[in-house]
Amino acid sequence: MSRIVLATLLAAAAARAETVKPPHPGDTQHVATVTFAPILALLPAASDGSKVTMLELLGEWRAADKVGAALILGYGKQSTSTATGNLPVTTVELGAQARYYLLGYFEHGLFLAAEAMYLGASASEPGVVPKANGFVVGPMLGYKLATNLGFSLDIHGGPAWDLISAKADSTTSSATASASNGSGALVPRLRINVGWSF
Repeated sequence: MSRIVLATLLAAAAARAETVKPPHPGDTQHVATVTFAPILALLPAASDGSKVTMLELLGEWRAADKVGAALILGYGKQSTSTATGNLPVTTVELGAQARYYLLGYFEHGLFLAAEAMYLGASASEPGVVPKANGFVVGPMLGYKLATNLGFSLDIHGGPAWDLISAKADSTTSSATASASNGSGALVPRLRINVGWSF
């Protein structure tokens, strides 16, 4: 369902972006955009009681009219349901995007991006310390609108290769259990961000 919605939004954006003229001296030309993903911060708890609260910020710098470079920072808490109760998990993200605006330009257009993101997660429960970290990489197709006033909407998504490995260290012995997804499972990614351009 989310793929159909994304495809519809991107098709409408592409049709609109084709009519957008390059910026001229009368337009507001922003040099940076800062957005966040409100859906990640407001996700409801699942039926098993698990809940994710994530603050993810994306800052994009205008390298040229049709080129942008973005930095992504994220921090979150997750409550995961286990046999012994809810397990609190801390998650961090650090990523980057290189964007090229296929239609339109930095303020308003359809863009293609390459993204690489480091993900790390850790938790603690009696006798064991589970951890996971690695990278998620892949292409993104998206649409961005930055109004003259500054309000900005940034929607993008695409397939990503999940290169995450996990391990659990025992706090009572030297035992370690590990698992790796080094084969690169393909996972869908979608962001709907709102924010401000300067």
